[in-house]
Amino acid sequence: MRGLATGLMLAMLVMPIGRDAFSGDVFRLLQLGGHPVKFGSPTRGAGASIGYAFVDRTIHFDNARNCRDLEPLDATLATSGIGWSALPPEVEAAFAQWASVANVNFHETASSRAQIFIGAFSGMGEAFADVAWQRPVDGETASIERSLICLNADRPRKRAFDGDLSVYNVRYTLTHDIGYAIGLDHPGTFGALMSFPYNERFRTLRDDDIKGVVAMYGARPLPVAGLSVQ
Repeated sequence: MRGLATGLMLAMLVMPIGRDAFSGDVFRLLQLGGHPVKFGSPTRGAGASIGYAFVDRTIHFDNARNCRDLEPLDATLATSGIGWSALPPEVEAAFAQWASVANVNFHETASSRAQIFIGAFSGMGEAFADVAWQRPVDGETASIERSLICLNADRPRKRAFDGDLSVYNVRYTLTHDIGYAIGLDHPGTFGALMSFPYNERFRTLRDDDIKGVVAMYGARPLPVAGLSVQ
């Protein structure tokens, strides 16, 4: 049975301070219907390979609470003065932050095979993530079916990290919402990239962000010394 989707808005939702119930570390896992959720195997600590796609036309998602009609990013980029050629490196860098510390891999793919869709919406708020999940038959952790990452087409973005908090950095925003999309929530601390609200004191994952994603997907395997891939 499919669970209801949830919509999460960057820097507009205040969550109570708390700790992960399983480890005591100060991070928060996304709970839907009382279940933590993740891509891939519902076993905590199991890795996952996730395909993402930029929407190239308006796509309607019946079970989405936010971004039900996800649009291409053209208007968002035009508002921000960011060309299409500049966007993929920012997206890749955002995904790479999570992949560099946890056993989760991301690859761009066709929309027909994507599990994460990236696009735009018009309305209130800076950005949203929307998660559709499958209620577990056994166990506690549920599997994510698909996630949406939605940027407001009417809000400008920037590539700079200049301290102007009225305009959000595109890489920071994407990294934050990827965290939602793969199963993390606002943590019980205000010093993490997944924290509320947006800030520019740092631009990369913090300890609590890393603890959260590793709790769900396991740590990034260390390379084997002397092993080369041909």
